Amino acid sequence: MLYTNWTRIKVFSLPFLEYLLFPKDFTFLLEFYFVVSSYIRYIDHLIALRSQCLYNCALKLYFGN
Repeated sequence: MLYTNWTRIKVFSLPFLEYLLFPKDFTFLLEFYFVVSSYIRYIDHLIALRSQCLYNCALKLYFGN
């Protein structure tokens, strides 16, 4: 089962990797970079929100508000 999943992943990811390494046009690479960078910014934003929430909760617990 693992072998068939791995070959399926390998078969489907090889053209994608080939297109990334040797692109026919660069618009796809720009869109791909934009999508990846926006996901990274979104995850960064979520981490910052979580740490700010934890900091606020710790202050409330410490000062008893």
